[in-house]
Amino acid sequence: MSNPIASPQPAARLWDHPAFLAVWVGQFASAIGAQLTAFSLSIWVFQGTGSVGHFGMVVAAQMLPAVLLASTAGVLADRFNRRRIMLFCKVAAVVVAAATFGLLEADILTPLTVGFATAVASSFATVHQIAYASSVPQLVPRELYQKANGLVQMSIHVSAVVVPLLAVVLLEWLGLGRIILIEGACAVVAVGTLLLARFGEPPARNATLDSEKKGLKKHFAQQTFGLRYVFGDPGLSTLMLYLAMASFINGFVYVLFRPLMLTLSDVGTLGTIVTIAGAGGLAGTIYVSFFARLRDRVTALLRFTLVSGVFMVLCGATQSIPLIALSAFGFSFTLPGAIVSVQVLLQERVPNEVRGRVFAARALLAGSSMLLAVLLSPALAELLFEPEMLDGGVLAGWFGQWFGQGPGRGIALLFVLAGASMVVVSLAAARSAALRGVAREQEAPVTSPPTADVEAS
Repeated sequence: MSNPIASPQPAARLWDHPAFLAVWVGQFASAIGAQLTAFSLSIWVFQGTGSVGHFGMVVAAQMLPAVLLASTAGVLADRFNRRRIMLFCKVAAVVVAAATFGLLEADILTPLTVGFATAVASSFATVHQIAYASSVPQLVPRELYQKANGLVQMSIHVSAVVVPLLAVVLLEWLGLGRIILIEGACAVVAVGTLLLARFGEPPARNATLDSEKKGLKKHFAQQTFGLRYVFGDPGLSTLMLYLAMASFINGFVYVLFRPLMLTLSDVGTLGTIVTIAGAGGLAGTIYVSFFARLRDRVTALLRFTLVSGVFMVLCGATQSIPLIALSAFGFSFTLPGAIVSVQVLLQERVPNEVRGRVFAARALLAGSSMLLAVLLSPALAELLFEPEMLDGGVLAGWFGQWFGQGPGRGIALLFVLAGASMVVVSLAAARSAALRGVAREQEAPVTSPPTADVEAS
């Protein structure tokens, strides 16, 4: 008589999914190259001009396409083969790197042309990133979503560890031109791995889109579908608004951290601190990928984000380089947990045929919020906080005894205010009934989009 108890199934492993691993390796290499060039160009612009405004302009050029093209990128990711979209974008990255190198060799690379090249590269990166995020469930089973997304974040944070010190060294040894060529070579590696990989794409993915190709009204409906889908669900809409507020606050850190450090130290120290921050992000991705049990994605998101606010406050409140290094490590440690919590939650809840547009809605809301902060923070720093935190300034009289006076202390005060805002927003979100509803529903994912929206779109 046979044993009625079935033998347990072996645990799912990422190593059993070579297509995902091949894509991940290519994206890893490409992330190293892109971060290397971005870091080097930011130093090149700031050292050449000494202006936070010019630095902020380059950052804004990087972020603006993510806002303007997010909806279109989502439609493309739901309409066309996502592997081919990613492949096209990486080929474009090679072309942009070659063009930037040409501008440098012709001695016409300026902050303005850096901003233009950055905007073009970011346009392709926006389309690529939404296709990549939407395609993870096509490459691994559901039980591996957390580990797979953790590895995606790991590729970003490993580059953050390696790039800063490497960029400082390579700028001295090789110069900016050869660093740009390295980026192009890394993008070529990504192209090669995408050519080898095959994505599992369900035939039903394009079923609703094939009938939506004509008419301006339907085109507009497609562009706004992700937003309508999100705001048709009270829990998802509350989640997206919280993420938008968190992105706005993080935008201040994104723009002002390097100028803050350069008022306290030199480029070498900045590279060391950014490397330490990258190590924190790497440690966070390892924790999320292999040790964390993020069963309640919403609670995990709120906890990680609240702690990040605490580290923002600490970073601004001190002039001690070791304490700033600790704050940078801790802040970066929290980011992978927050990002993976959101990624997995959306991948579980949103059906494949609309996933690209919903991820695009998230990118649009978060990107526009961060872009607003990127545009606002340099003006606040240069026109208000920095002058008023000098000796004799109004803000120096109020806050100088706690945070110090002089160059850079206005930026430091902005850090403190941003971090405190993050803590308050996270505590308020924890009391939201709509967000608690998302947490309860995460184990019962939506299986199809709302009928009315599909027909309208």
